[in-house]
Amino acid sequence: MSYMKPKLPYLCLLCLTLHALAACAAPPPVSTPLPAPTFAAIPPPPTPPVTAFITAAPPLAATAAATVPALPTTAPASTPASLEPVPTAWPELESWLTAGWQSHIPPASVQQALQRAGWQKAESHLQAFDLDGDSRDEWLLTLYALPGDPVFSSGGFGDLGQFWIVNGQGVPFRIDRMAQSFEAAPEVVTVADFTGDNRYEVVVQSTGCGAHTCFQAYEIISAHWGGWQNLVQRPDTPPDAATFIHISASDAATLDANGDGLYDFVVHGGAIGSAGAGIHRTYTEIWRWNGTHMVLAETIWDETNYRHHQLYAGNEALAAGNFEQATDRYLRVIEDETLEDVPAFSGDGDSYHDSRIFAAFRLALIALRQGDLFQATDWDGWLQLVYPGAPLTAAVSLMIQTWETNQDLTAACAAVTNFLSPLPQPTGVLENLGYGNPSLTAADVCPAP
Repeated sequence: MSYMKPKLPYLCLLCLTLHALAACAAPPPVSTPLPAPTFAAIPPPPTPPVTAFITAAPPLAATAAATVPALPTTAPASTPASLEPVPTAWPELESWLTAGWQSHIPPASVQQALQRAGWQKAESHLQAFDLDGDSRDEWLLTLYALPGDPVFSSGGFGDLGQFWIVNGQGVPFRIDRMAQSFEAAPEVVTVADFTGDNRYEVVVQSTGCGAHTCFQAYEIISAHWGGWQNLVQRPDTPPDAATFIHISASDAATLDANGDGLYDFVVHGGAIGSAGAGIHRTYTEIWRWNGTHMVLAETIWDETNYRHHQLYAGNEALAAGNFEQATDRYLRVIEDETLEDVPAFSGDGDSYHDSRIFAAFRLALIALRQGDLFQATDWDGWLQLVYPGAPLTAAVSLMIQTWETNQDLTAACAAVTNFLSPLPQPTGVLENLGYGNPSLTAADVCPAP
């Protein structure tokens, strides 16, 4: 589909015949050529492949500075001490496991005893990997609360419990999921060297389920800095706050997504089973080592054929400064009749008209950001013709008039926000298409550069 049509001057709209008015319902063209943007265009990254959970450890790179023995490491050739009876309380269990580790009890023997006592249920609930580089494996354990525990939970999604790392220090790190916010004991997903120090980090997953949707929480535990800590740092939490990667209905993988030689943690999900979430997009998150933490490096939204999702993609491109990509998305919202629309959550109508109006406003905004008054005026004219009574139609005229005064787009957007804010639902159904979608309000219509 080509969008390069002869540009219609705004003043000619007043003298069109009825026959021409019908023809003008098509959106105005994009000026040819558009002024060159002042940023470097960045193509959208490809969606990386996401596989099921990796249960085998990826190989560590051999370096002269640190030689890592093959996994699993073997215990010293000595006669292991016999196992004492397994305790039934958490404090005594910690001492029992520490003594077993120090006495070189084989992990398989420890696991058999724990399973008989009810502390563990599956072979994967005790794994042995060297995480701190001392050439001896730590024990990574998933432990369930016993029936006599005051917080014991049976039924539902899963039983409550904890994750422990055990070595000669005892239990230097643990994750306690003995609260109702998560309904299953934490489990190891994989180990991988995310930091490039030739040591393994361990990815631990906790899962909790609500009425309609299960959510996964991932923590990446490391001895990189000499102690034991969760390396995950979310962009929406303080740097010193404990946090985790949180996503619904997810699967995950470790892979080098950007070719820098380090593993990234890649998780895909975001589906929500509740009808109140609306028709929303799933997505991929890529978490990457930045020298101090594992941080969110990329979010890649899955492609859909819904009009409101194309609008969101245009908004995201504009926020990133990619005018060309934003323009393509907004034009598709307006012109592509194959896109699907969703009904309003309350009242009549669907996402078709309000999405087109919002996209046209943003195209006028992009034109002004590029200094193209004629293109902005054309979109103003199109809105006046096709949607004469819409709040955003009046807002785009106000934006252009304010901008013409002093070419100050910040002041123009402030005038738009002040004009729209008192109006009820100036963006129509876009204000609420379910809690799984962003709410577009008066404050979101005209983002200043």
